[in-house]
Amino acid sequence: MRVTAFIAASAALLFAPAALPQSPDASGQADAKAEAAGEPQDEAEGDIDEEEEAAPAPVLPQATPALGLPAAIRPSITTKIDKKRIGLGETVNLEIIVRHKPDQPYHLPQNVGFGQLSLVSKDARTLKEKGWITDTYRFTLIALELGYLEVPPLRLAAVTPAGEIFSLESGRVVIQVTDPTSGQVSPRIKDVAPVVKVYEKNYILLYGLGIVLGVLAVIALVWYLARNWERWHPRAPLAPPPPRPPEVVAWEKLKVLREHPPMDDETKKKWYIDLSEVMREYLANRFDFDALESTSEEIIEAMKMRKTVGITQAELWKFLVGCDMVKFAKYKPGGEEDKEMMDEAMRIVEVTTARQGI
Repeated sequence: MRVTAFIAASAALLFAPAALPQSPDASGQADAKAEAAGEPQDEAEGDIDEEEEAAPAPVLPQATPALGLPAAIRPSITTKIDKKRIGLGETVNLEIIVRHKPDQPYHLPQNVGFGQLSLVSKDARTLKEKGWITDTYRFTLIALELGYLEVPPLRLAAVTPAGEIFSLESGRVVIQVTDPTSGQVSPRIKDVAPVVKVYEKNYILLYGLGIVLGVLAVIALVWYLARNWERWHPRAPLAPPPPRPPEVVAWEKLKVLREHPPMDDETKKKWYIDLSEVMREYLANRFDFDALESTSEEIIEAMKMRKTVGITQAELWKFLVGCDMVKFAKYKPGGEEDKEMMDEAMRIVEVTTARQGI
């Protein structure tokens, strides 16, 4: 039933222009055509009434403003423009950003109007995040008229699988278009200057000889310096490479463990031992203490004496105890617990790295 309602609502949106009543001008044109064909106006109106009775207009479902939805599923729309004042013939970029739930896909109408501005190009990008989708529509518009030009609000519509219709409207944009040639004075063409004879001495040969001598001198100097450079400047021993950032090392090792999850009890114990060592090595390098040779209680005590942000002592204690239960208490967690432990390890590295200003 939901699929049927969804198809019906989509068809109603597509054929909505056909269901709208005709304007008075259109009715007047129809009467004029009927009179020109030699038919009485009453008969023409009667034919129209018969056609309307034979094909009744579909009833359009009422669109609900999406901004009135609850905050947990309420979409948002943002309108941005890079310039508010441009010259005649220049372009301006208009962006419409819509953030919505995956079950409410919002779409622009087929023929989008931009008022007194003309469309040059358009582009659309989609970004998926946790439980939300962000659609960015970018339009490049050109101004072919002077004055304050308005881009009317654009209406987007979404049809849910349940057949509900929601609508969003972009913000109103006003752009000032000016004449770039106003206020400029045409320069006066000067008279042709008389011909003046100029006599110059030709030093081309002398300049060429000087260039050749200079090149030979530079070659000789380079050869002399290259021959004696090693003797004058003995090579110093190469400095060891700088240590790699601890978060980079931790990310690489965690990625390997995540790609090779434990398959049985034997590999599960070794997998948790490796996971614990990776995190202990990261804590030791990040907060400068010997975490590899410390117990979980000693690690917590050491962390209390250091300024840490982004993670609480209780969260770190829960992670370390979870690893110790598998290593020493022969606890056998399930596959979902393995994934949660890996996600927690990656979160610890991420939050402590971001809060350290790296």
